[in-house]
Amino acid sequence: MKASKNPYQKHIFICTNHRKNGEVSCAQAGEEICEYLKSYVKDHGLKGKVRVSRSGCFDLCAQGPNVMIFPDNIWYRHVEMKDLKEVIESQFDPLLKDKSSSNKSTQMQASFYI
Repeated sequence: MKASKNPYQKHIFICTNHRKNGEVSCAQAGEEICEYLKSYVKDHGLKGKVRVSRSGCFDLCAQGPNVMIFPDNIWYRHVEMKDLKEVIESQFDPLLKDKSSSNKSTQMQASFYI
């Protein structure tokens, strides 16, 4: 076994567990949330920085759908599609700003050498 640092700046876990006994679960809404966030990450060039993963049960179904963000240790509960804008603004947008300033810095460095 070899231990190393997490390769992602953010790792988002969304409960998509389906309880077979008919109890409340995160399954359907969790899947929709997961697919939306995965698309956002891909469409905004955050692949490699952010990982969106389906999760099994957090044992918090009554408070679901549940989204957990690491390494920040943030738990969003009762998440609805309309809440994703806030999640994106607080969790993903800062990474987009970092990427944008990093690109500008690289462009400035490149123009210095031309």
